Amino acid sequence: MNDLTIKQENFCLKYIECGNASEAYRFAYSVKKMKDETIHEASSRLIADYKVSTRVKDLQEENKKRSDITTDQKKDWLKEVIERSLQHKEVTDHDGEGIGEFKFGASDVIRAVNELNKMDGDHSPVKQDINGDIILALKIKRFDGTVSGEGES
Repeated sequence: MNDLTIKQENFCLKYIECGNASEAYRFAYSVKKMKDETIHEASSRLIADYKVSTRVKDLQEENKKRSDITTDQKKDWLKEVIERSLQHKEVTDHDGEGIGEFKFGASDVIRAVNELNKMDGDHSPVKQDINGDIILALKIKRFDGTVSGEGES
């Protein structure tokens, strides 16, 4: 079990579940006589511990892999929204039976295309014109204590 104690492992699991180190500490350890401030300090030290933080990162990666929706899946869904929004045929169910007209508004197509463009990096950079004058003043302090550039033209 990664050289963690049972309490440390329970802390890690609860931290992944709730995202709050103090709450995870209260769950994993006996804290009846501890002040909130003490719990906060102890949980901060624990989450900063190398073994514990490594275990938390590993658990986060496992969760991400389990629930990861790929970019390709998202793109496929957006393309389906676009296709359905633009279709002129009756929508059918899995058995091929007509279920009536499938309606999406034109705004759905625009949003889906916009989202695909963002995902593919097809948004062109926004050009911003900035107009104005920049006045630079150079002041040099001399060894004799006077400053050049003040009041000079």
